[in-house]
Amino acid sequence: LGADYLPLRLGVRRDPCSGGHALLVAKPLSAEATVMLDTAFTRFSRFFPLQLRETFQHLEWQVALLLLNALEIPQTRGEASTEVLRYVSGEIAYDHAYPAICEYLLQWPGRIADCELDSELAVVIAKVLQARSWQELSQRFSLQGRARVEHHLRKGLRLMLSTKNRRGQ
Repeated sequence: LGADYLPLRLGVRRDPCSGGHALLVAKPLSAEATVMLDTAFTRFSRFFPLQLRETFQHLEWQVALLLLNALEIPQTRGEASTEVLRYVSGEIAYDHAYPAICEYLLQWPGRIADCELDSELAVVIAKVLQARSWQELSQRFSLQGRARVEHHLRKGLRLMLSTKNRRGQ
């Protein structure tokens, strides 16, 4: 990365021919473009380090280091609930929402007791904080495949979001 190009998104799947991940980069050429790209770059800077735990667990260390060195240190963390809402509504995939979900859950301590601990919240904890596999969760909670596990994950997150909103936080 150089010549003022900003990393904005790393593809979650490897290309079958090259074996590499697609990397979206952009170079702002105007003040207006700088403002638009800054939001995406800030989001990538905040979430990419968290994605290394699960989404990019097998990314080559050289690529990870190159991207980490290109990031800015995030200043704010207020957008996590917005990204969680985007995932819950089906707007973005789990692989892209994972960092925000993790960040959101890490801001949640003490409030989990405000929710009834049911299978949906157990799925949230097991998947996001404990990094359990989709297959393991499917078996443990007697759910038919990843789609059903994600359904329960979304329900648990929806419950957490609604509890937070009821308390006015």
